[in-house]
Amino acid sequence: MTILFADVAGSVDLYSRLGDIQAHQQIGKFQQLLFMIIEENHGRVIKVIGDEVMCAFDHADAAFSAACYIQERLCHQQGHGLHVRIGFHSGMTSEHDNQPFGDTVNVAARVVAIAKAGQIMLTDHSWQHLSPDNRQNTSVFDKVSMKGKSEPYTIHQATWDQNDRTVFCLLYT
Repeated sequence: MTILFADVAGSVDLYSRLGDIQAHQQIGKFQQLLFMIIEENHGRVIKVIGDEVMCAFDHADAAFSAACYIQERLCHQQGHGLHVRIGFHSGMTSEHDNQPFGDTVNVAARVVAIAKAGQIMLTDHSWQHLSPDNRQNTSVFDKVSMKGKSEPYTIHQATWDQNDRTVFCLLYT
């Protein structure tokens, strides 16, 4: 299973700029778009935690496709004021009441914390489960120590847009 977290970057600033009601509406629209993309890519929403969404996919390639599509859709919607950071990790999970929990979920949560607005980060374990075509659209980012882990994790960054709009989006965060 691959656990993906998508988190609105800069939501505190968004609430300050737009006010509570408008910011909440923007994030609600974003989450509706996110839910649709997740479903289209054969994933399922597990839970919403504030402005962060946790979802699960049976295959790393499905998570990769969903993550890229999320970034592309947000980048093309100029003026929305939202930017997202995405992180995912693949591994075995346990489930209770149809909700995965355990180490895979914890690592995925740590990976999204590494990402900046407009970035998609994934662990080496997820990278190993990607198709060769999707692997070509990543690069090694860094080795990162994570709380509670004795060994650092190799983190990859996805290049989600061949026209390098990632850089364009990052400049406006």
